[in-house]
Amino acid sequence: MFDLKEEKEVGYTVEKVLEIARNEIGYKEKGTNSQLDIKTANVGDGNYTKYARDLAVAGYYQASKQGYEWCDMFHDWVHYIAAGKNADIAQSVICQSGPYGAGCYWSAQYYKKAGRFYTSNPKPGDQIFFNDYAHTGLVENVENGIVTTIEGNYSNQVSRCTYPISSRSIDGYGRPKYDKNVSVVPVTPTAKKPIDEIAKEVIQGKWGNGADRKTRLIAAGYNYSEVQNAVSTLLSGQSKKTTEEIVKEVLAGKWGNGADRQHKLTTAGYNYVEIQNAINALLSNSNKKSVEQIAREVIQGKWGTGATRKQKLIAAGYNYAEVQKKVNELLR
Repeated sequence: MFDLKEEKEVGYTVEKVLEIARNEIGYKEKGTNSQLDIKTANVGDGNYTKYARDLAVAGYYQASKQGYEWCDMFHDWVHYIAAGKNADIAQSVICQSGPYGAGCYWSAQYYKKAGRFYTSNPKPGDQIFFNDYAHTGLVENVENGIVTTIEGNYSNQVSRCTYPISSRSIDGYGRPKYDKNVSVVPVTPTAKKPIDEIAKEVIQGKWGNGADRKTRLIAAGYNYSEVQNAVSTLLSGQSKKTTEEIVKEVLAGKWGNGADRQHKLTTAGYNYVEIQNAINALLSNSNKKSVEQIAREVIQGKWGTGATRKQKLIAAGYNYAEVQKKVNELLR
């Protein structure tokens, strides 16, 4: 077995592990067992990755795990590469004392058996576990109550994510046997934008909504209250359009649809319920054209195509399926 005293010789440090993981951000799951080494090629949901392939070749688990959920495999692969592709070294550092480390539950059990599983005070380089050991990732940074992670198989790709350290979705942290003398260089923050610019981005919906927005702003180094005050100031200084004007814009598709529309209208200071009621009243009182008239307009291209056409027809109060059926009949 690997002697931890050899760590300095192989350069197995937290910093090295994080550097390898960062370089993988953006790698997308493949649909088939092809083009595994190209980050954005052959994108699909077949659970095929270079991580499973490389670990299978190395005999890392009791069998190949290609085609399986791969969040834990990504984590293990990062350590495998950091160890110079020496499976024994990597497995010793991440406490994998059995053959079942491809599953999050088993990985957590190995840490617990080694007395290296913690439910608080995470550190960069820890393996983080979520949702009753259903998902895992690598802790990249811990600051201002926010845990930043790098995770495989998050929305079918390798992603950087952030969570409040108090999140109930976090089960705990496994701590690999890194050299205690190795210091971790914190993530270098990117140049921050002016608060007014961030406030405008918030209004445009670029920072999400509610708790998600707050978490993302704090993780990016911004003062949430300061940004929110700037948002309020900008909105109070804008000359708001009339309800009738907004209704026309909604029907024209300018405010999106569903939850996205509600978020945009609310953030811009409009009463969503009031706008929606006005739309419903307008549509119910309007003299709607016949299905055949609308179908002929669709054929002429007046209602756009694809999802845009569907959105416009529904917003105008027409039955999309009924109109499409008539279009098909006319085109026969």
